[in-house]
Amino acid sequence: MGAYAELTAYFKEIAENLLAIGHTESKPRFFRKEIDEFFNSINLVSEGPVLLLQSSDYTINNNDQDNPLKRMNISFIVCKHIPVSDDYTGRDAAYDQCADIVDEIVRKIWYDTIERSNEAFADITLESWNVQPIENFADYWYGQYAAITFICDHNMIPDTTKWKAGYVTIDPDYVGND
Repeated sequence: MGAYAELTAYFKEIAENLLAIGHTESKPRFFRKEIDEFFNSINLVSEGPVLLLQSSDYTINNNDQDNPLKRMNISFIVCKHIPVSDDYTGRDAAYDQCADIVDEIVRKIWYDTIERSNEAFADITLESWNVQPIENFADYWYGQYAAITFICDHNMIPDTTKWKAGYVTIDPDYVGND
């Protein structure tokens, strides 16, 4: 799992192919963490659920010197606009629909990590996920916030091609994590 561009492309593809979201250029339903992108299209998205890719970060855990693990955290929101402030049935329906969508996205990610069927998830394992309901009462958006954690081995050997010649040398007999 690497570049943010790869992650963004993966989630955009999900938004385009998951029927419940149905992202297109004329009816945008996928947005990156630039929230202004979402607000600039707010009039176009009010009919259906949207997928907002929020953030990604990682930590490296080096409990065992030969096998450090990289933990990557990704968060996204699936939400839906309910135009009437006191439509509690609509809110509940939005929460349920968005939870179903999040579950389906997590299933797709899990499948891709098991089958290694997508380059973005070729070398990682889905470790855990946490889903929480969210609401924006001011603008009447309701849905689910999902935080997913992945783990993978992390190569701690410097890439000598990224350094000036001779500055980093690797012992050819070193048998650390390759």
